[in-house]
Parts: sequence; C-alpha cells; structure tokens
Amino acid sequence: MRIELVTFHERQDSAKAQVVDSTSATTGQAEPEFRTPQNAGYMHIAYIVAAVIYGSYLLILRRRWSSLRQRQNSAAPSRR
Repeated sequence: MRIELVTFHERQDSAKAQVVDSTSATTGQAEPEFRTPQNAGYMHIAYIVAAVIYGSYLLILRRRWSSLRQRQNSAAPSRR
C-alpha cells in the first residue's frame, strides 16, 4: 500500500508539472514577437488591405446615405 501511495503522489506531481501556462517564462522559450523586421513587409500589406476594406465600406455607406437622402427629398413634396 505504501508503494502505491508514493506512486500515486508522483503521478499527481508529474501531472501538475506538465501543465504550463503559455505566458509564463518557465518554458525556456520566449514568445515570438508579432512585429519583427522579417515580417514588416507582410504587416505593411495587411495594413493596406485593412485600410482599403475600411475605406470601401465608408464609400458604400456614403452612397447609401446619399441615395436615401435623395429618395426622401423626392418624396417630400408629394406628401404635402
């Protein structure tokens, strides 16, 4: 019974030791940086794509609001 108890505690301790938080520095490996000189070109492209998507979204919204305003203006005299 004593041997089984020691083995049980050893397994419990090893199970706790295997759990490693990804943000802790105990792993011995540093987290890779997101922006490095090697991937600066890719980040530049990603920012340009995001700016184009956002800009086109704003243009679509402006066109919709303009058409809505035109429809409201054209419908306003007929209500009177």
